[in-house]
Amino acid sequence: MILEDLSGERLDLVKVGLWGLEDMYEYSQIPQFYAFMEGSHHTSMSQTRAYLNGLIQRTENGPDCFWFLALRAEKKVIGSIGLRFYDEARKSTAIGYGLSPLYQGKGYMREAMLLLLDYLFNARGIFRVFAYTTVENKASIRLLEQLGFCTEGTLRAFYVYPERRGDAAVLSLLKPEYDALKGRARMPSVG
Repeated sequence: MILEDLSGERLDLVKVGLWGLEDMYEYSQIPQFYAFMEGSHHTSMSQTRAYLNGLIQRTENGPDCFWFLALRAEKKVIGSIGLRFYDEARKSTAIGYGLSPLYQGKGYMREAMLLLLDYLFNARGIFRVFAYTTVENKASIRLLEQLGFCTEGTLRAFYVYPERRGDAAVLSLLKPEYDALKGRARMPSVG
């Protein structure tokens, strides 16, 4: 999949690179950032560098793609968003994301999702976008539902945490559903 930078009203989606390492480390140190993830917060810049280098390699070698969420005015990285499991034949991909706790609740992830969904459905010809998150991440599930995603089911005991396993909610959005929502003005354009 070809990766393009995308511009919104308040933020830009920019291809991941070492240029964002310091900002990524800043939010990766916050334990709350990992509240619904299998990993734990980073305790060194080298840990964040290794993680970021992995995202860069996967983006450069495909088929995964990862962008930083960068505040336009400050050029500050506040999170990331990416595509995994891209299937050309099925025109399907999974979307995943993370946002610094310092910037949650301000509509930034909604803006990023709208940018990326518009790009995927209209510029890249994707038919199906799906996402999965722990069933405990009510804010993420609520965002996906507000964007028109429908619940498909549960992956039982999908996540492996240090002390337990956790279920994953699976949600998806199809191109005709996206178009219908856009037509009813429930999903305003960004940019």
